[in-house]
Amino acid sequence: MVSLDTQITRRRILSYGAFATAASILAACGGGTASTATTAPATSSATAVPKPTTAAASTTANATTAPAATTASNTTGAASAPAKPVTIATQGNLKFMRGSGNDPFWEKIATGFKAKTGVTVESVINTGTVEDGTVPTALKSGSGPDVVNINSGPARIGFLAQAGLIKQLDDAYAKNNWNDRLTPFAVDRLKNQGSIFQGKLWEVPNSVDVIYWDYNKDVYQKVGIKPPDTFDEMVTNFDKLKAVGVTAINLGVRSGFAGGWLFGNLLQAAAGKDAVQQVLFGEGKWDQPEFIHAAQILGDWVKKGYVPQSSTTLTDQQVIPIFENKQAGTYCVGTWLIATYATDKADITNVDAFVMPTITAAGSKLPTGGFGNSFVIAANTKNLDAAQAWLDYLISEDYVQALMDNPANGTIPAAKVPASAKPKTALLQKAVDILAKDGTGYNPSVHVGATVTTAYYDALQGILGGLTTPEKAMADVQAAKVKAGS
Repeated sequence: MVSLDTQITRRRILSYGAFATAASILAACGGGTASTATTAPATSSATAVPKPTTAAASTTANATTAPAATTASNTTGAASAPAKPVTIATQGNLKFMRGSGNDPFWEKIATGFKAKTGVTVESVINTGTVEDGTVPTALKSGSGPDVVNINSGPARIGFLAQAGLIKQLDDAYAKNNWNDRLTPFAVDRLKNQGSIFQGKLWEVPNSVDVIYWDYNKDVYQKVGIKPPDTFDEMVTNFDKLKAVGVTAINLGVRSGFAGGWLFGNLLQAAAGKDAVQQVLFGEGKWDQPEFIHAAQILGDWVKKGYVPQSSTTLTDQQVIPIFENKQAGTYCVGTWLIATYATDKADITNVDAFVMPTITAAGSKLPTGGFGNSFVIAANTKNLDAAQAWLDYLISEDYVQALMDNPANGTIPAAKVPASAKPKTALLQKAVDILAKDGTGYNPSVHVGATVTTAYYDALQGILGGLTTPEKAMADVQAAKVKAGS
């Protein structure tokens, strides 16, 4: 949801138009939306896979998914249950599709896996997105990857499952005690994935997202402001930042994702976690008064100049340098920013974070989030035992320890973390502590099917660009929900 050095999909590669393309991919592949598609792998209408390169083994993706959650259990300090030994029936090479970046880390992980199993992991470096057709096309091919690291969520993993492109993993979970080795927070989210998953397991989650407000400490100190305790204080901070020529809210929504990160926080602060949950997984309506109120606030922020007019023309990746160079005060984002800072050799110690204050009495003071990225196994893998063993290794103490020892790490593991493993940055530790204490709410855009997500992004683009009213924007998303039957 950028995990480690370079996140695939939402933070770097995918343009807004690519997600719109997903609707046609889903229709071609499954006869409808991500919520209703039931059969058929990707067809020729999907975007062709760019020619992949290979490497010894490289990076992780990130995203956020997963419905209903309870209070999170401690992500750190809990020892993993010992893994059962896995017998590899077929040795040789295992193809692992992922995004580019952080090769030394993945080389280390692949080397450790080979030492235990004799299996060589060959990384297929690619965009790794469902939305642009890369993953469906690769999984359909006879020479595609055995394991893929992708963003989580019904619009991605749910679609691949319904299209018959990935393996169901319930038996592997039982055989390898995977539930015992994931945090209770992750297990709870797996159990509450929504109707599209029908109670079945299709993924092994790799990371958990915590999405809230980062701020530049130097900028705040220079302007004479501090992290807000109330919504009024937050708005006053924006006024003071704007007054000295600093961008109050760093935002680039041409890729869609970042608008969802910010607006999800607004929704939760205005309506509350339970209300958002009901909209995503129950009978709640997108056009209820509290949601419209949140949309009105977003529109007001644009009119007041807190959000720059360029936000609709720039992607989330294009605006990161603005924040790195201290030209912006505040940025609603997840811990994957740590990895980008490491890649750019920027000063992550100057970044701290706060949870958005509530807007109304009904609001919840929580970050949004859920799963980041997950691992799935191709339905047509010829090396199933090795693929399962690879997933088993990717929730092992060896893997988690290596992840936490990496100073460029922006990933909060979904697997239990040994007590000896601590985040190397204060920013990641803060997110881990918040997750352990309070859990997270929901980043709406990855909890619903593709057509609803597209309508959601369209609505936010319309509000930010002054092309639609808050009332019309939320009504449009509700209409998409009704049409999708979700």
